[in-house]
Amino acid sequence: MEDLARQRLVEVLWKLNRYSDVDAVSDRMIAAVRQPSDDYNSIFGEEYSKIALWRSRLPDWEGTEKACTRAIEEYDKTIAMYPESDSSGRQLTSNARFAKAMAMYWLALAYTDQRKPDIALSAADDAFQYTAHLHSADQLARQIADLGLQAAKISQQQQLIAIWQKRLNDLPANPCPAPSIGNPNCLTPAAT
Repeated sequence: MEDLARQRLVEVLWKLNRYSDVDAVSDRMIAAVRQPSDDYNSIFGEEYSKIALWRSRLPDWEGTEKACTRAIEEYDKTIAMYPESDSSGRQLTSNARFAKAMAMYWLALAYTDQRKPDIALSAADDAFQYTAHLHSADQLARQIADLGLQAAKISQQQQLIAIWQKRLNDLPANPCPAPSIGNPNCLTPAAT
């Protein structure tokens, strides 16, 4: 009940534009979270991802960067703690792996929007390489490649533009030319 009340408080504070209070309540929410012993998703990672999303809406790219970094760390802890699948072949950490890839994408987006193309390109490359090892992540890989291409264009480095364009061209055809709430295979793009 306390967590639900804090979530509603965060929503109210957000609507009132009291962003520092949102951070304070979010920090208290994270401090109160108890990680269950079989948390294959990473509750802490999810909480930091929520903060990253809130901060990106401001846009507070430095706050987004910090929250994404913490989310990635928490997802890494969860992924390291559990095997990828159980004895029956059921995937255990696929949600945490995908969520980590999303946090990596948001981190690259934050650097791009801060006009830090070198760091953005590095973060996008890390996210793209990581996502390449995930199943059913073509749409996310496409978004990362688009972002990498955007950062390469900002840096005006023709060689990098060509690399990112090739990565984008090598991906399967875009199943979602326009985001659609009715299509569960489509991701809603992050606001920039």
